[in-house]
Amino acid sequence: MTERSAALAGALGTSPVIGILRRFRMEDAVEVGARAVESGVRCIEVTFDSDDPLTQIERVSSAVAGNGGLVGAGTVMSRSDVEAAVDHGAQFILSPGLVPEVVEACVEHDVPCLPGVATPTEAIRAVDLGAFAVKVYPASHLGGHEYIRDLAVPLADMRFVPTGGIDAGNVRAYLDAGSFAVGVGSSVFRASASDPDELVGNIDSLMAAIGQTDRVA
Repeated sequence: MTERSAALAGALGTSPVIGILRRFRMEDAVEVGARAVESGVRCIEVTFDSDDPLTQIERVSSAVAGNGGLVGAGTVMSRSDVEAAVDHGAQFILSPGLVPEVVEACVEHDVPCLPGVATPTEAIRAVDLGAFAVKVYPASHLGGHEYIRDLAVPLADMRFVPTGGIDAGNVRAYLDAGSFAVGVGSSVFRASASDPDELVGNIDSLMAAIGQTDRVA
């Protein structure tokens, strides 16, 4: 396991949530990322369809590094996206689907990759290519936590990170079904949220549902 993969495995083992910042404004992304890590989330995803995503990755990384946060790039669709994201400090890569050149580029750059999959065939292919874990997406439309439970029976050694439709009301069920971690987006991390304190309250509710309430001092 590479250094970055070990760091990601450790972070998600401690706090099994990837907080997804999609289309956040720059200053909001930095503040929300920092406050999420203070609330116990250890991994933050900045999507490539955000405002100046490469600069966001750099700035959010700087904001969370002191508290042990890791920042990755999401919605990555090409080799050039991988290379740019890594050059700007991304410590893991996610994509909405299985794009072989993305996984291959991640392997070449020793950065963990979590490609999107919807079927066992795609999941097996992703791991064969070198994926660190598979992002089961969109989880809520594929059968929810029951689908994860079914996948985990024959693919027990695989790391599943369901994403899509996960919130405080169902996160525990996903983890109990065999998920390695979960990706949580607009149900908690809403770019349109006008009150940062309300957003932090949503994060706190999510972490309480998982059973983790420790805050960074």
